[in-house]
Amino acid sequence: MCGIAGYLGNLEIPNERIEECLRLMQRRGPDAKGVYRHSYRPGKNVCLLHSRLSIIDLDKRSNQPFKVGFKVLVDNGELYNYLELKSELVAEGQSFETMSDTEVLIRYFDRHGWEGLDWCEVMWAFALYDENSGSLTLSRDRF
Repeated sequence: MCGIAGYLGNLEIPNERIEECLRLMQRRGPDAKGVYRHSYRPGKNVCLLHSRLSIIDLDKRSNQPFKVGFKVLVDNGELYNYLELKSELVAEGQSFETMSDTEVLIRYFDRHGWEGLDWCEVMWAFALYDENSGSLTLSRDRF
């Protein structure tokens, strides 16, 4: 399964520490690695890291951190009913750039809010960052 890590706080994490963390996470996801950095305001920094084990949509366009609009997601897991949820969103006029379950998950949250998670058949651990509000939400499955 993929690996995720992150930081939210006053410090700016040096690149060397980020690279070391990604190196340690590589066995969790050897197919790709990604870094997202954002400063919400002076002294408020977020850094999200991801190491990918490619299973669904092997294309690099599905690498994480995955951004749609002002929201950024890193996740470890699988959305089992992503094709069903994607069909629902397409019927509502949504368009997709990937075949990934990650894009479906972030767009489903954007459309239905946190209540949408009740419709997801998923095992997960994720971090969802909102650039507009500076909020970071961490979640893991019920099991």
